[in-house]
Amino acid sequence: MQVNKRQVVDHLRGRGDEDQAQHAEATLPDTVDLEEHEDLLADLGVEPAALTRGAGSHDDGEGQQVQNTPG
Repeated sequence: MQVNKRQVVDHLRGRGDEDQAQHAEATLPDTVDLEEHEDLLADLGVEPAALTRGAGSHDDGEGQQVQNTPG
């Protein structure tokens, strides 16, 4: 499965990890393949399952899932 780099960065920022978010922006490709880039994600402390849980929603940074809306 593939996700956009922005999802990884937003996930890291959502948990308050700005340093890792900046590192992700600098090192990850625009499209992240969760299997191919598993080692890079592990280095960032990101579980691939966390990026696929609740597709169509995101964590608001306070542990609450928020439905993504187009726009």
